[in-house]
Amino acid sequence: EVVWRPGEKIWPVWIDPSQIDQILANLCSNSRDAIADAGRIVIATENVSLSSSFCTGHEGCAAGDFVLLTVADNGCGMDNDVIDMLFEPFYTTRPVGSGAGLGLTTARNIVLAHSGRIDLESRPDAGTTVTLHFPVHK
Repeated sequence: EVVWRPGEKIWPVWIDPSQIDQILANLCSNSRDAIADAGRIVIATENVSLSSSFCTGHEGCAAGDFVLLTVADNGCGMDNDVIDMLFEPFYTTRPVGSGAGLGLTTARNIVLAHSGRIDLESRPDAGTTVTLHFPVHK
């Protein structure tokens, strides 16, 4: 099941729509592969304002207004050893010939090129949530 949860009155961001397509294709493909049988992928957007006090202790965090794009699944999840390697180019947990290991690296590079931030939370048997922060375009 794919669930779309758009936020209300989402602020504008400056990004090529094809890059959002690429990010969503990569993240949803990863989610699909993490789900053994029936499962759920939730794609959501929301506006957030991050304060400088919130950013203290969060590496790469900048205060300001952001649009969050979140892709969450209830798949197999990952342990910390896998999470530590996820953004490395060509790293993959898929069998040989089933993936290049560039999906999350590409997503991260697109987000960083737009002065954004990417966060990933996962636990074995509890799914994965990837949150992308795109700065608001004024």
